[in-house]
Amino acid sequence: PDHVELSICSDPNNADSDGDGLSDGIEMGAETGRYLSDPCNSDTDGDGIDDAYEYAQGWDIQHFDITALNE
Repeated sequence: PDHVELSICSDPNNADSDGDGLSDGIEMGAETGRYLSDPCNSDTDGDGIDDAYEYAQGWDIQHFDITALNE
């Protein structure tokens, strides 16, 4: 329901609220059953790399990893 989406900063009218290329459903774990990343922040771990790129690379979206930056 919309009120649930709004409570977690997800836009009920936009499948990708933060515009990072990952749908809110993926970020909130609809497909995996576990929380993946913040649907309101395109760089959940603050490392300067957007979540969609980290996801595509198989990197950990939730934790800053300096080795990922060196690859």
